[in-house]
Amino acid sequence: ELTDADFLKLLDFLPTAGVKSPAEAYRYFASYMTGVIPSKTGKDIKKLNEILEKIVKAEPGRGAALKGSMFEQWVALHVPELSSRTFKRITFDLKQLLKKKFPPFSRPVDKWVQGEIWEMKHQLSKVPTDQVADYAALVGKTAPDGNIVKTVNYLFPTKEAAELNKHLSTTYKFAVYYIDEASGALTKLM
Repeated sequence: ELTDADFLKLLDFLPTAGVKSPAEAYRYFASYMTGVIPSKTGKDIKKLNEILEKIVKAEPGRGAALKGSMFEQWVALHVPELSSRTFKRITFDLKQLLKKKFPPFSRPVDKWVQGEIWEMKHQLSKVPTDQVADYAALVGKTAPDGNIVKTVNYLFPTKEAAELNKHLSTTYKFAVYYIDEASGALTKLM
């Protein structure tokens, strides 16, 4: 449903000096699409999920890389409980905090705010076990900004994806949320 007018706005998004390579042009295009698609779908998570499924099917590698960013942008635009908060991106030094002796030695989080880790997962599979183990070990530790890690929250695009990851709440006591397809509301998995 993108129009010529939508793509014409891409020109305003590009640097005034132009792009210097096809790779740079692709990065600008991908960044623009990451913002425009979630804004065009409105609050309809089902519509976004359908679009992202088609993007991944058409271009598996690049599509998979884009869908997470598009889901995060959609959340920032359409989920009032989260869009009103000032999130940061931070990276935990696992070698220092957890005395890890094997990679990964750092763990960037999708979103961080005052002691809360938020992971926006646009996937229909279980989250990586190494990430879960690292987050569980980080609870109670001091983050780079001086706040103590109090909670870990996972947000999924569907109830089915959240239920597939229910072990995060039962085993690890993390909060697991999903977007209700009917209402578009942030919903906690019980």
